[in-house]
Amino acid sequence: MYYMNFWMFEMKYLSRVSQSVFALAILGLSACTSVPLTSLPRLQGLNPTQMDFSEVRVALRVQEGFRLEKDTVTLSMDLTNETQWLDLSEQFTLDIRQRDDDPFLNRQAKPGFTIYEFQIRPEDATRARKLQAVVADLKRRSESGETPKEKHSFSLSVNFKPCLEKGANPFRNARVTVYLRPDPADAYFKLVKERKFDMAGDTSGQIKTCAGD
Repeated sequence: MYYMNFWMFEMKYLSRVSQSVFALAILGLSACTSVPLTSLPRLQGLNPTQMDFSEVRVALRVQEGFRLEKDTVTLSMDLTNETQWLDLSEQFTLDIRQRDDDPFLNRQAKPGFTIYEFQIRPEDATRARKLQAVVADLKRRSESGETPKEKHSFSLSVNFKPCLEKGANPFRNARVTVYLRPDPADAYFKLVKERKFDMAGDTSGQIKTCAGD
């Protein structure tokens, strides 16, 4: 499946172990320009070792004329460790699910846009838990002194590829917003504020037409 890097929004965590503290800090371009300031405390509070990724929900608000279909949205998890040359990566294709009656997403609805909600496939949850176990083990060994103080990074990326609805203007910029709900007990928050994409320019005019149109 073809994805452009321009469509990848990344929230990256730099984990430093110091006096048994496993601190999380937001890094990357998205934290500076795309993630709303009001969302930064929520991102800083995420713990990748405790998240149940089978319960994670991703939502995207897409401008009319463009649509998200099956197998067009993925969630990527990456773990790197500089001193041990560790570089693990997993990508999960997300399933479209029927939207819950979520108060936050209801407030985000506006004319001319559609909100889609996604979740990890049940069979992919095992792969997510394996990567989480590696993160937890690195944390444990660093806190116990088994390994030297070192730097790790753990990142989550939402990747998506809209299709063009029949009769829609292919030269119109697509406006997309990304939301995240890490846990059923939590509310959604805005992960990436609304951005415009030059679909025609970025795909050299080869925009996929939506199935059935």
